[in-house]
Amino acid sequence: MRQFSPELAAHLQSEATTLCTCWVVKRRDKVVLGFTDHDHDVTLNTLVCLAASGFKAS
Repeated sequence: MRQFSPELAAHLQSEATTLCTCWVVKRRDKVVLGFTDHDHDVTLNTLVCLAASGFKAS
């Protein structure tokens, strides 16, 4: 069985959850791009993952 942090486990056991998927693409030329399937942009550390990118989890 997969182990989750206590914070994530508590979140998943709550009445409603707010989860999304983020993709970080690191190109060879050092350009880093972030994308998300969330309805708003998501910031991971200092990288903004764009919601308007058209990516959908599948």
